[in-house]
Amino acid sequence: MGKKSRLKKEIKQTSGRKSIGAAVAGCFPVWLLILVAAVAVLIYVRSIPYAFVYDDENQILENTWIRDWSQVLRFFSTHVWAFARTQTISNYYRPLHMVTYAVAYSIGGLKPHVFHLINILFHAFCSVTVALIGFRLSRNRFAGAAAGLLFALHPIHAESVTWISGITDPLCAAFYFPALYFYLKDGQEDGNRTALILSLGCFLGALFSKEMAFTLPVIAGWLDWCLYRKFRWSRYAMFAAVFAFYAVMRIRALHAFFVQQVPLHLDPLARLLSTIVLLAQYVAKMFVPFHISAFHVFEPTASILTLDFALSAVCLAAYAAALWFLRRQRTLLFLLGYCILTIVPALNLSGIGHNIFADRYLYIPTLGSCLLLPLLAQSLRELWPSRPQWLNPQAGVALLALVLSVFAWRLWNEIAVWRDVPTLFTETMRRSPGAAVIAHNLGRYYYYRGDLAQATHWETKALEASGKSFIVNRPNNAAILGGLGSIAFQQGRRDEALGYHLEASKEMPGNEAVLQNLATVYISLRDYRKALPCLQALVKANPRNEIAFSDLSALFLTIGQYDLAIANARSSLGINPNYGNACLNLARAYGAKGMKEEAREAYLQLKRIAPEKSGQADAELKALSSR
Repeated sequence: MGKKSRLKKEIKQTSGRKSIGAAVAGCFPVWLLILVAAVAVLIYVRSIPYAFVYDDENQILENTWIRDWSQVLRFFSTHVWAFARTQTISNYYRPLHMVTYAVAYSIGGLKPHVFHLINILFHAFCSVTVALIGFRLSRNRFAGAAAGLLFALHPIHAESVTWISGITDPLCAAFYFPALYFYLKDGQEDGNRTALILSLGCFLGALFSKEMAFTLPVIAGWLDWCLYRKFRWSRYAMFAAVFAFYAVMRIRALHAFFVQQVPLHLDPLARLLSTIVLLAQYVAKMFVPFHISAFHVFEPTASILTLDFALSAVCLAAYAAALWFLRRQRTLLFLLGYCILTIVPALNLSGIGHNIFADRYLYIPTLGSCLLLPLLAQSLRELWPSRPQWLNPQAGVALLALVLSVFAWRLWNEIAVWRDVPTLFTETMRRSPGAAVIAHNLGRYYYYRGDLAQATHWETKALEASGKSFIVNRPNNAAILGGLGSIAFQQGRRDEALGYHLEASKEMPGNEAVLQNLATVYISLRDYRKALPCLQALVKANPRNEIAFSDLSALFLTIGQYDLAIANARSSLGINPNYGNACLNLARAYGAKGMKEEAREAYLQLKRIAPEKSGQADAELKALSSR
């Protein structure tokens, strides 16, 4: 009898899955998909003319690799900051991130509007995919469309879509969401092999985009248990094989699977309590997007008696109660678990950089919250049979319209924050006054525009904020001190500038920027004996630094060692044949040695590679001829 019962149950489950597959086999109305995509595009259209900001300047404007498709294999064999020849290895292995930049550069060069448009198109695609997942889960086209619209207009996504360097989140989601969709299709249609293969392929694409994709196999298992009350181990083995391939590629690129980014000196209890508080904040922001900022200052939680922990405990307790209350609603249970499980990678406090809490980490998790709301409304009849009469479908539509309107208004204002560097950094400092990194970036912005008073103000503020910060960010401390030193140098206060740069060298001994600044100050003070070892250490730390070789050439030229000046100028040009300063040093060194013909050729080369130096080249050529 027991055997027959099990058989009947299996037949019922199989027929149930087939009926679900048949129910969703009908096409999702194209006009609804167009509506979702159009809303996602139109709300962000204003960001298309926005400038490069924040990390965009380093990752795009200074990234020569994205301008040459012959470098594409290096994207898959190195970390994302390898192009900058940094001395430290990043924890970020995201080759498709760099490939996307290369595509954008191939289309429009270094024009920001192309990069912005690509971000927006990825977001529109993700919003449509959310609608399709909602349709497949609910078998209700309007619930799916509502989820897609909520996702398209969610204010927490402003950073991920408007900021060009935030593309890693929409890019990862553009693979993650289809992988989930096809896995759901495979389950509902009782083993759709094509869907399974597509899911595995999309999983690999998501892994190559951002580390948030690590959670997908766990989500697959959670989905199987919630919807079908069973595990499909053969599927998980396939996901494990894909992940193993990715892991090998990642380890080859980073020389380790995990690279610690931030040394957090937290005892186990403080780490646990801080993680709980961060989790609660993430969960709350999925549903109510509050205190949106480009940078959040991390403050650890050391006691359960703090207000932050008390509020977090209430939030998570309410969430746990919802899980228990909806435990029989399989789809809703899956979505509640999805919201928690997908945020887990962002709780790795030591592996995600100095911005420990970031709004952009919610891009993928908010699929869960955006689906949960309309699907919960759809299930209201079953969950609350005796509900008031006014809680009817028309009231649900009105409430949805209100939420979408509020979301759109809030998002519209958040998008404007990212229009240019001063707007972004000034507004971020208003929202997060203790953000030392942002204050320093604002100081550098004003420095390069010649406003030394504003630069001094913000660098000083950055130094004060850094001293109060729980996280000891030595690279940023060195950069702040270097910024103050550069300001003092520009104002003619050379001894004060030297003091700042020596303090910076204590923070980051052997750092390239610190060594460069020290060498510059020593040369201006005519202390060539101290300048020389700085430049020599600089080229030893980075043998591909054409600027350091050129500066060495200029130094040897100044002290009359012309052969060494020529050798270092050639080394610089060997790295970058179009570096004008090196060519000028080479010409001068040849001239000083009496090698007039070689000097003449060097000056002519200088005019070809650096037309802005043509006047200087002509004047020195004339002086050379008159000797």
